[in-house]
Amino acid sequence: MRINTLLVLAAVALAPSMPACSVQSAQANSFDWIHDYEMALEKSQAQSKPIFAYLETDWCTYCREMEQTTLIDQQLIEDMGSKYVWLKLNAERDEEGIMLRDRFGINSFPGMLILTSKGEEVDRLTGYLSSQEFRQKVEWLAHGPMAVKRLNERLAQAPEDAELHFQLAERRRAREEYPLAVESYGRYLELDAQDQFGMLDHALYYRAAMLSMTGDIDQSLQDLLRLEDKFPQSRYMPDAVLLKGQIYQHKGQRSQARKAFRTYLAKYPAHGYAERVQSLLSRIPEDLPMVKSH
Repeated sequence: MRINTLLVLAAVALAPSMPACSVQSAQANSFDWIHDYEMALEKSQAQSKPIFAYLETDWCTYCREMEQTTLIDQQLIEDMGSKYVWLKLNAERDEEGIMLRDRFGINSFPGMLILTSKGEEVDRLTGYLSSQEFRQKVEWLAHGPMAVKRLNERLAQAPEDAELHFQLAERRRAREEYPLAVESYGRYLELDAQDQFGMLDHALYYRAAMLSMTGDIDQSLQDLLRLEDKFPQSRYMPDAVLLKGQIYQHKGQRSQARKAFRTYLAKYPAHGYAERVQSLLSRIPEDLPMVKSH
């Protein structure tokens, strides 16, 4: 069972066309979009270019905003138009758009996939991107070493590399693949138990957050208690105490929940959620005093 945590609000904010991309001229007012997946694959193979697949929906306001700003940016079109095959599909009306949405598990829009000429995912982005963000993030994923596909390829060659597992966990979290992020953080925690990489508290905190979102609140609580024990001065402690209180509240352990929320208010009053936490605390009924029998 999932729980809605303030931690998600505070920190897990943690998220993310068409024809073969030659631009006719620097004055083109759009990328050279293709609306056919098979045609995009053929063009990608013929021109040895990756595919940029843009999935939108009729109701997606961020899609409309991005199409009216970023995707008609003339400098962006001039600089990037010839580097990709640009595929644009509706994820609810186009058969191929529905297929790609389901195949790659795209739940947030606009959903943007970087694909190989064989249709394999290199990585993805979701949500509105400004022109600058679009340029930086697309190029970084398409050609850099941190794309999920390349991280997996490197891990196949070095399965005991703790840093690679950590980097993969971070990418999976950003892609909202929470069960996979839990798995990768867990592998990192095993391989870097002595904290040589210096990110053990980060991994514990975010794995706890992902576990709470996927329903494993008992393991989430264990990670939070481990974080508190090993890294009491960690920058993640305010969020950890807050999440711990919510888990206790969810489990019906009212005294522990009250204690966690009061600790948060006492130690981290400037953290940003004091008013919300005070509201949560006020809704936890006090334990009734025990009545002595005679």
